[in-house]
Amino acid sequence: MLLNQSAAFYGRWPEDRLASVPDVELVAEIARCRRVVELLESRQGAAAGASRGAVDGLKAWIALLGKRIDQPASLPSGAAFA
Repeated sequence: MLLNQSAAFYGRWPEDRLASVPDVELVAEIARCRRVVELLESRQGAAAGASRGAVDGLKAWIALLGKRIDQPASLPSGAAFA
């Protein structure tokens, strides 16, 4: 179920549209991904093999989404303030 919801999120909001995602949806996606990471890491042997790659990929996605939340859509990226 979590993976289906996450896939639906990515279908609505591919990386090139992340600047338009409402924060509430970003927060929900981050929570889903963190839960999937917890579940994968709780499995025995999750630190090796395919599970490790999935965990690393999810952590990278979480970091990308987190940066989007920290950067309000109203500000251009890299904006300089005098």
